[in-house]
Amino acid sequence: MSRPIWLTLAMSLDGYIADAQDGYDWITGQGDPRLDTAKRWDFDAFTSACDTVILGRRCYDLGQHLPFGGKRIIVGTRSVLSDSTVEVSADVVETVKALRNEEGPAVFVFGGAQIAQAVLAQGLLDRMVIGIVPVTLGQGIRLFEPRSITQLWTLQDVIIEDGIVILDYVRRKA
Repeated sequence: MSRPIWLTLAMSLDGYIADAQDGYDWITGQGDPRLDTAKRWDFDAFTSACDTVILGRRCYDLGQHLPFGGKRIIVGTRSVLSDSTVEVSADVVETVKALRNEEGPAVFVFGGAQIAQAVLAQGLLDRMVIGIVPVTLGQGIRLFEPRSITQLWTLQDVIIEDGIVILDYVRRKA
């Protein structure tokens, strides 16, 4: 049995996960709960099912690893970090492959886009939960860059909270 590899993040309507200044303060609802579903997205439950969080150097520098205290944190970078609370991986894809072959709970690929794209391109993701935020940014960091890879996914749940549509997909079995 292998460990599942999960990704979750928010994306603008036009496909960006961060604005041109690496900001994410645009991740907010529309202030109207009329279309909300009864089911709510439980980020804490999602992360409690994971014991390892993988993120890129830019996310690390922005302090986005701090909420995951107590979990194994792996930063994708070729630089040496003086932070003894995190591990460093110069090759995140190889690290994810090694983690997949271990026993244990899910691995959470937190971001950023380069890491998410690399892991996706290698067919290593088992689940993607994407929150579509009702905003267009026009520029920034895209989640999906054009690639010549086709992967099939099965929608397992849809949640709407304050205009944010949360799509929960699992890799389609061949």
